[in-house]
Amino acid sequence: MTKKMNTVMTYLCTKSFIPGMVALSNSIKNNTDGKYLFSVVATEELKPYESYLNKYCDNIFFVEKIYSNRTTGIKDRYKDNSWMMFSKLNIFNQTNFNKVLYIDSDCIVLRNEIDTLFKNENVSAVKDKGYGGLSAGVMLLMPDAKIFGKILNQIDNSDYDNTYSDQSFLNYFFPEYNQLDNRFNTLEKKLPLDKQTVIFHFNGQKPWLPPDENGWNKKKNRAYFLWHRYFGPIEKLKFRLYFR
Repeated sequence: MTKKMNTVMTYLCTKSFIPGMVALSNSIKNNTDGKYLFSVVATEELKPYESYLNKYCDNIFFVEKIYSNRTTGIKDRYKDNSWMMFSKLNIFNQTNFNKVLYIDSDCIVLRNEIDTLFKNENVSAVKDKGYGGLSAGVMLLMPDAKIFGKILNQIDNSDYDNTYSDQSFLNYFFPEYNQLDNRFNTLEKKLPLDKQTVIFHFNGQKPWLPPDENGWNKKKNRAYFLWHRYFGPIEKLKFRLYFR
């Protein structure tokens, strides 16, 4: 039997996060000597841009949307489009791989310490200081069709607080997980970027937004400039030419 490989993976459900995916891809290649497969799980909205995405990833998997019929109680900005958040759970069904290091597309990798994460044998994540449970922006997981089936069967039950959509569900589904050091998912609003940061997460304002929508335009700092290093002038030009 051929041994399954590991992969770093992100998720896209809207065109607006493509610049983030490109910067994430470039940051991984730049800071890990290009030794990891980079895969994308995406919904059908991204099919028109497949040729562009393929320039920045090794695999792209188009998946069916996951809908939650239980939307009352959701407080995040995707309440009226809960599938955008819950469809991310398709990462647990990517059984072509042994282990998946999932990273949100609004993150960048800054240090070559990914090997440390792949050594884990259980679902692993940073603890969200505000929410109290696992932070779903960076997770090490082992894809499993049976687990994915259980996820789909339980997505609509009323046993969990669904305030934060998929993250709330994952905290219910995985009450026990291996807790990672905060430097593997440094949240923009919670912790400063320092030399120990491995993965930095722009979980608030996105550094690629236009100036009038971009809070970073008013507080440009090291994190902002690092992101633009990985989505630099050449990438910006390619992006504009492709999407004009």
